[in-house]
Amino acid sequence: MLKKLFKQDVDFIYALLEGSFPADEYRTYEEQKGIFDDPRYTAYGFCGDDGKLLGFVSVWELKEIVFVEHLAVLSGFRGRGIGSELLSGIALQTDKQVCLEVEPPLDEESRRRIAFYEKNGFFFNDFPYVQPPMTEGKREIPLFIMTGRCAADRKMFEKIKTTLYTEIYKTEKKY
Repeated sequence: MLKKLFKQDVDFIYALLEGSFPADEYRTYEEQKGIFDDPRYTAYGFCGDDGKLLGFVSVWELKEIVFVEHLAVLSGFRGRGIGSELLSGIALQTDKQVCLEVEPPLDEESRRRIAFYEKNGFFFNDFPYVQPPMTEGKREIPLFIMTGRCAADRKMFEKIKTTLYTEIYKTEKKY
């Protein structure tokens, strides 16, 4: 069952971020808490039958795209369709292009993650992309963009990249 999460759920979200992502791929605790004040940002949780949160997805509803910033499931509950349920819940809520970032397919784990997103209707776009530093003190990260509904051509990719750089990462720098 999906439910909208709020600022008071940041402890669950942050603990899952810390356990699921490299440190350069998420904000500080205070910054994570603060983005709940941005009306474009929403997090949704997946609850088990007992009402306990088992995973979450966070999205940015931008003018022309929906950006899936993070998707994570508690380690003991992975492989049970929760991530797919979270993604389909997002896709059903919008007619906009949905996109997300993934690591380069250099090892088994990153290839498995890309295959998961492809199984859920996303397309791997083989254009060079760098995620700018998430916050001060974090590093830039070479990633790729995956898109829902259709693969991105160069023009669509550049538009998504520019939107993410200016709206999410607040940078004019060209990586």
